[in-house]
Amino acid sequence: MTSGQTYNVAVTMQNTGSRSWNAAQLGSQNPPKNSIWGLSRVSLSTTVPPGQSHTFTFTVLAPATAGNYNFQWRMVQSGKWFGAASTNVVVAVGTAPTPTPTPTPTPTPTPTPTPTPTPTPIPTGGKETVYIAHLRAQSVGSTGSGTAILRLAADEASATVAFSFSNLSAPVTAKHVHGPANPGQSAGILFDLDTVPRRADGTYLWVFVPVGTNTVADIVSAIKSGRTYFNIHTSTNPNGEILGSFNISGGSQSVPVPTPPPPLPGGTPTAEDAARFLNQCTCGATAPLIQKVQQQGFDAFLNEQFALPTSSNLAFVDKQTVQPPGQQQTLDAWWTLAITAPDQVRQRLAFALSEILVVSFNNGNLSNEGVGMSSYYDILSNGAFGSYRKLLEDVTLSPTMGVYLDMLRNDVADPNSGSHPNENYARELMQLFSIGLYRLNIDGSLTLDTQGSPIPTYDQGAVTGLAAVLTGWTYSGSSDFWNGPENYRQAMMSFPEHHTPEAKMILSGVTIPGGQSPQQDLQQALDAIFNHPNVGKFIGRELIQRLVTSNPSPGYIYRVAATFDNNGQGVRGDLKAVIKAILLDYDARGASKTGQGVGKQKEPVLRLTNLYRAVKANPNGGIYSFWLPDEFGQQALNSPTVFNFFSPDYVAPGAIALAGLRSPEFQITTETTVVEQANTIYAALFWQDIPLDLTQEESLASDPATLVDYFGKILMNGAMSSEMRAILIDTIGKLPSDDPQERVLSTLWLILNSPEYVIEK
Repeated sequence: MTSGQTYNVAVTMQNTGSRSWNAAQLGSQNPPKNSIWGLSRVSLSTTVPPGQSHTFTFTVLAPATAGNYNFQWRMVQSGKWFGAASTNVVVAVGTAPTPTPTPTPTPTPTPTPTPTPTPTPIPTGGKETVYIAHLRAQSVGSTGSGTAILRLAADEASATVAFSFSNLSAPVTAKHVHGPANPGQSAGILFDLDTVPRRADGTYLWVFVPVGTNTVADIVSAIKSGRTYFNIHTSTNPNGEILGSFNISGGSQSVPVPTPPPPLPGGTPTAEDAARFLNQCTCGATAPLIQKVQQQGFDAFLNEQFALPTSSNLAFVDKQTVQPPGQQQTLDAWWTLAITAPDQVRQRLAFALSEILVVSFNNGNLSNEGVGMSSYYDILSNGAFGSYRKLLEDVTLSPTMGVYLDMLRNDVADPNSGSHPNENYARELMQLFSIGLYRLNIDGSLTLDTQGSPIPTYDQGAVTGLAAVLTGWTYSGSSDFWNGPENYRQAMMSFPEHHTPEAKMILSGVTIPGGQSPQQDLQQALDAIFNHPNVGKFIGRELIQRLVTSNPSPGYIYRVAATFDNNGQGVRGDLKAVIKAILLDYDARGASKTGQGVGKQKEPVLRLTNLYRAVKANPNGGIYSFWLPDEFGQQALNSPTVFNFFSPDYVAPGAIALAGLRSPEFQITTETTVVEQANTIYAALFWQDIPLDLTQEESLASDPATLVDYFGKILMNGAMSSEMRAILIDTIGKLPSDDPQERVLSTLWLILNSPEYVIEK
């Protein structure tokens, strides 16, 4: 090695014991504190069952002084060493470049860990293009996740592939790059990672060659257009457990402060602008609310909405005759409040938050838990206009979340049994609820290192430490940790004897002191997470995507994140200020409503709430009750996984991917869901299980142009194209003039299934 230079190394250790390695680390044995190499311990990235091996890959800094240095490692857990140390490797460090040292070959010991240290310099090369795949469940029931990074060489003749994962159900048996394929389709293997050696830096080199009928040009084209995917197979899921498509990362090492937008025009909002605003921040515009916004203005309308009391899902459920309530009662409350509640902005924000801070009836222990899910939804409703720090705490201590992500009765580690704290909630609290996987620039783009790769926000050690912080909590009112009534109406309580007493290292090098109470540990950990610089950018972008546009501009994210960081009065995480920053920004209220990447696809459930808010209805007992099949694609509080119905980073292959655009809702847009949604809307209009009162609309039916313009204003913000308008007027005019109901229903049917309506701008 050359003094002062950075090198990637890999050390493989074999578990020859009888228990799985979970929270163990690789520690430096010789020298005892390996500060001369710039680090001392390396955390596990996955569980290692007995008989399996794990390769630790990490970076070392060669000592500044030339000489021979020891390089020997051993496994350690909770400060206790176990197993045999690796064979010591003496590394020669010189002041001039020297060949990479090769360890003296030794036989692989059967009863002890087997080291294979291979220090190699970090390569330097031309400009590479980085593509990222977010790995999610491919097999039903899998809770695994991960990330794969593909770096396409500048000459497009090769690529390197690296990956990481967690929570797999069993050991990995295979990993491949597949393609070309569109969403929902499978394709053959383009690159089998098991056929090439894993390099010292943890990557796999893929030298492109023709595969089947795919030429090298076909393979490169598939990578660029989002038509390649990476998957990992396990012994319990031999057809693949987790999968994700590669898409361009879109990051940089540094970015400038975005240019401020032009000022918004003054004056009162037009009817079209008011409708657009309401369709962004409520569950659907109505003619009276459009007039109200025109009279009050946007800011005054929001202030009035902020002041309204919360319409409680749980209170609604408690009034129903079915006790104890189940899933149907909670969903009836959701639909009824989404369609009729006066606090519409709160209802829309709670729905948006429910797609970020996810819990779901699709969990065996919550499948019919009406009280638990209604109580949790009230946490989101009550917290929608408050502090995001308080909302994180309320979500963390919710017994519903505790059951969903295994924090409830999460116990301290037991060295005798080999048990350790469950890491599910710790991982998702960081990955999905606050900071995300990678560091972000001020405008929400990925921060890249000098090699062009994203920089992780935390490592496995932070997950392990945070999991230990989150031990010792169970149902409120319990007489002991393991027994007590399932109380979903109150926050969880703690049992200190079931809480990890030692000091715990979490993200960003923050150490939670030992000997504290569960409450003290939790407060300090949440403070550290909440104050991470990523939070405003990460959560701000997701809220923009749920309300306004799938592809917010860098300036838009920057302005919203800046408001999250400081509401103008020195307060961080003020959601009222964030909501105003999103909805009153130039990118939301400005004149530009066309162009590539503008707007978003309307979510399926919001298409139904739009309909029932746009017209009068007379549901039985005043309760809006729906049964939606899985083929519909979406039902509130029924996400298939903690990753929501769709990923905020999903990119539909083809033209969208080539344009570098995200299209989250397209992940649940298939031939099946499109047909089922059209059938559902048809049934709502023409079968009317929920009777519609169309008296007002039928009075307009004698003039097709007036009728089309009326619904075009409410449902499409007055942005219907002249071509679509002409077709609708001509079509409706051909229907019998003495059947006004047919004209009204047909107008709604055609609008609600039109691409111009579904893609809201």
